[in-house]
Amino acid sequence: MDYQRRNRRKLTFGEQSFVNIRREKRVYVDKTDLVWELAGDSKYNFLSRPRRFGKSLLVDTLACYFAGRKELFEGLRIMELEEDWTEHPVIKLDMSVGGGSVFDMSVYLSNVFSECEQLYDIPTPQERSIPASFQQIIRGAHKKLGQPVVVLIDEYDKPLVSTWHDKEKYNQVSDFYRALFPVLKACSEDLRFVLITGVSKFAGLSLFSTLNNIENISFRGEYACVCGITEEEMIDNYMPEIDAFAEKLECTTDEMIATLRETYDGYHFSDEDTAGVYNPFSLIFALKNKKLSYQWASSGATKYINDFVSNLDLRVDELEHSEVQRYELEDSDSAHSDGAIFLYQTGYLTIKSADSEKYYLTIPNKEVRYAMYKMIILMLNRRDDSNTVLNELSDLQTTMKSGNIEEAFRYMKALCADVPYA
Repeated sequence: MDYQRRNRRKLTFGEQSFVNIRREKRVYVDKTDLVWELAGDSKYNFLSRPRRFGKSLLVDTLACYFAGRKELFEGLRIMELEEDWTEHPVIKLDMSVGGGSVFDMSVYLSNVFSECEQLYDIPTPQERSIPASFQQIIRGAHKKLGQPVVVLIDEYDKPLVSTWHDKEKYNQVSDFYRALFPVLKACSEDLRFVLITGVSKFAGLSLFSTLNNIENISFRGEYACVCGITEEEMIDNYMPEIDAFAEKLECTTDEMIATLRETYDGYHFSDEDTAGVYNPFSLIFALKNKKLSYQWASSGATKYINDFVSNLDLRVDELEHSEVQRYELEDSDSAHSDGAIFLYQTGYLTIKSADSEKYYLTIPNKEVRYAMYKMIILMLNRRDDSNTVLNELSDLQTTMKSGNIEEAFRYMKALCADVPYA
């Protein structure tokens, strides 16, 4: 046992720092070839992916790459592609810690900008607005290092989501962004690369109107697997854990892979013939703990959708076979989208197939199906239609607690065949 502990591999679970992963020699699924390709693509980019799908790690990897930290990439694919390793000034903003009000956002950005001013020796004015400081830092950093600046804004939509049900605060956050984002267009000559990530797209912001040349790479086939883990990547990187998991469950390796596929795979983010991806958060948790659990569903994802569920007009029996117009899914605004589109953006539905006019969506895997049923149970708990519904609900909850998920699924389908979300 002591020997096994000393030789246990360090898996990357919940770690968003590329520096820490490389320094601590953690298992890293090498996507640096896609990082290199993305860095040489469009100047302004927007990427939407569900929460806990690896967006923050992608952003941090890009930050290290553009900062010229070559030593962190030794042995990775990018070493065969990159020759110059030019050091660029990097401004990285993580809006998930920016708070849920304009005041909190201002405090956070002021602190980040102060650090940038010290780093790049930029004079600090006594009185300044956040947008003015942003612009001064971009231009000053370009002048200081002689290289154009990289701006990475992670989880830009978190303050918007946090204020969704408070119209006044939501409008204040929106106005704040409308003043901040135009700086990116005004400083175009000083910028090398911009990436903005989020779960949802709020098209009413100046992000998409002012930056009319920003490219939404969320549906592009070459970046379909930039976040998440493909089955090939899982097998190449995690076979020791898969074998150990299979041994614990007393099944074959092939049976173990099939079980993991059914539970966590099935995400597609493009209409092109690209590999599906596993939810990395749940997959790695399962491999690390040798336990099939619905970690993504229980880590806050269901709460996220509950913030919006009153706006959905979608019935349970439509989930497995949802259809949306291509332009609506690709250009949708979360503030005005229908239920299927929002469920896709938040990871509850995924692309099954597509034609020239429509995307056909479905529930990706068993974990997400469980999350949806769990949410429906909570909503049924608030219904007082009849004692019969409450009694059936009690029986269903007992079945789920017993661990008989398959039976619960069948029960849930029968119970909720015609229950609307709103």
